[in-house]
Amino acid sequence: MTSSLYCSICSAIVLMVSLSAYAQNDICSEAQPLECGNTITFSTIGAQQTEFNYEGTCFWNVQNPGNWFVFQGNGSQVIFQFEDTGWETSRGLTLFESTEGCNALECATWVEAVPDIESSHLISFLTQENHEYFLLVNSMDSNNLEFEYTLSATCQTCGTLPVNIDLDNAEMLTFFEPVYGNTCCLPPGSIDLCDEDILQSYGLWYKMVDNDCMIDFRFESLSDVELSVMMIELT
Repeated sequence: MTSSLYCSICSAIVLMVSLSAYAQNDICSEAQPLECGNTITFSTIGAQQTEFNYEGTCFWNVQNPGNWFVFQGNGSQVIFQFEDTGWETSRGLTLFESTEGCNALECATWVEAVPDIESSHLISFLTQENHEYFLLVNSMDSNNLEFEYTLSATCQTCGTLPVNIDLDNAEMLTFFEPVYGNTCCLPPGSIDLCDEDILQSYGLWYKMVDNDCMIDFRFESLSDVELSVMMIELT
């Protein structure tokens, strides 16, 4: 009589099935809502190329695949801040404004987010009630590189505007006395100089009387944004 012994070794098995995360908000009509105080992590992996129409000039190819977000205007100053890790190429952040949803997009502003320049990682803008603001995040690389990132939205309530938001009400400067300003919540405007209309965006005006000496102006930003200064001589 012969017998055979079959021995089986049992063990616990864990079987995990995962799905690749594909971007669901890669078209304007499926934009992810953003609210004040939100911080979210997203990815452009799987985002599809989509064509869309818009008015204005965005200065670069905004048709690259990416993620869409939408913010409902509430009259506050809003800052969208973009953070990425391990990136080597520029990202594009393009802001569109609309009162009719995705059917009437107008390019409002854009930023080329560069890895080593922190001030390029944010878009700051003043919102209007009953307006929608659509943000498109995508790669500026010709190969449409996919990437993961964090996006946050912060809001500042607007109070009384400073007096010196226009040239006629420029604040007088005094030697050795520092002045403090805040450009948040300022509306865009323009000035007419030398028969040329010069656009002014979110700026404050200051003035000083000529005293025939060399003047040294020093500016310091109390946030992560870069200052832009324009000097005008009037006679």
